Amino acid sequence: MSFGHEPLAITPDGRGIARWWASVEAADGQTIDDLEGIFLVTFDPDGRCTDFREWWNSRVGPRR
Repeated sequence: MSFGHEPLAITPDGRGIARWWASVEAADGQTIDDLEGIFLVTFDPDGRCTDFREWWNSRVGPRR
């Protein structure tokens, strides 16, 4: 499995938006699934997460 992410925005009131993606592979190296999504996270003044929302999409390719 591989995973990556990139921050898209951080606001002064403690919210952050990030894009993420992951690829799941079988033992033979064939890609089973590609995933991509968005995290929306809100932090309190101490840096603790108070709200976490996630949206994602699965892009399964044709099997060979």
